[in-house]
Amino acid sequence: MSPQELFETKSAKELRILGERAFHGSGTSQDVRAATVMWTVAIKKGDLESYYNMAHCMNKGLGICKEVYGGPAPKEAEKVYESIVRMADHGYSMFGLANILFDRHKDSKDPVGRAKLRTALDYYVRAAGKGVAPAAYNVYNMYAYGHGVDADDTEALKWLRLAAKRGDPIAQVHLARRLQRGEGVSADPKRSFHLLEKAARSGRPVALHNVGMCYLEGEGAEKNETVARGYLEEAARHDFVPSLLSLSYMLEVGLGGAPDMDRALALLERASALGYGGELEDRIKQVKDRIAEVENGTMVPKDMAPPSTAESKLNSEAVDATAPEPSERDGTGTGVEQTYVWNSRPMGSPGAGQTLQIELEMTGDTSEAAASIIHEAQALPPRTPPAEIFLFVAKRAEETGVKLQNAALLEEAVENYAAMGHLFSEEQRSQLSALRA
Repeated sequence: MSPQELFETKSAKELRILGERAFHGSGTSQDVRAATVMWTVAIKKGDLESYYNMAHCMNKGLGICKEVYGGPAPKEAEKVYESIVRMADHGYSMFGLANILFDRHKDSKDPVGRAKLRTALDYYVRAAGKGVAPAAYNVYNMYAYGHGVDADDTEALKWLRLAAKRGDPIAQVHLARRLQRGEGVSADPKRSFHLLEKAARSGRPVALHNVGMCYLEGEGAEKNETVARGYLEEAARHDFVPSLLSLSYMLEVGLGGAPDMDRALALLERASALGYGGELEDRIKQVKDRIAEVENGTMVPKDMAPPSTAESKLNSEAVDATAPEPSERDGTGTGVEQTYVWNSRPMGSPGAGQTLQIELEMTGDTSEAAASIIHEAQALPPRTPPAEIFLFVAKRAEETGVKLQNAALLEEAVENYAAMGHLFSEEQRSQLSALRA
């Protein structure tokens, strides 16, 4: 139907709903362009929600907005959001406006930029008051990492709890991680597990994976390898690398079901294709050798340590959610360093926790990349061995051109996880040994 025919035959509400179905591919084939056409007509009939939907598409450069503006048009979207907020107390428009302001000024150090960040915070607070759970999560991020305000973990935790209570899955995962580690709260594995279960209902791979690992390790829930395998299967369908690796191990040794070494190899090769080839070469060769042994009838049972999880995609999972960044500290030499500090008690070790300190140089164009790397490292699951954390950070630093200022691993950092040695090449192990403090 032409826009004129749509205007003459459909109500504003019908056009908005039809547009939403086309946008999401709900009950029909996905057609973002058709969705934006229907919303444009609905706007002519005075539909405010369609006006908001079009602002979102302007900001992302979707549908006919891409044709009109040639790509994302945040300045045009900002004008629309402001217009909607003037007409009505529209929570999601406040949220969208805050996101644009934050993205534009997040690295600002001057008074004007910080004032804009404060305006963004005010919009997030107002949106959260209208029930927008991701807005509450972004208030948490701003207080946790000092964007436009002084960092305040107590205030940050208050907003994180609110966002989790209102059902934001990313907030639930973050709060669950705090409860697992006892960060700013009393450690509570059972409550952590229940939060992860709630988050998993959204289908987020990071939540599905963590629920699976809780069942696998019996942390916060009764150990059940079969149920664990089911959750990891679901997360692996989304190409979530930690699940691909963990599920590969379970299939190889037959945890939670019958062994399937061919599929275990296929999952490793998939993880390799997603960018982890260098780290997995030895592991893939090892599985291939075992498959050959089975086919030749010469296989001898081997003790295989399970692979730990790799990169977590926590913040990239969140739509329009502010990616938190660690606070800065004064460094020596040029620029400002970003520091990641890991402190945990290794599995099976009665001793005190270890500390892994990694410093990345914050200069010029690499500052945002360094902040992102540190946040990704902080988002790795609690039981990730320090050696793997370092390798992950070193790989990401190399990919993004960030300089590794210093990496200090305590003497036990590699030895406590000697069973993981098959995941690292000799060259990598030499690098780790040389970096021990």
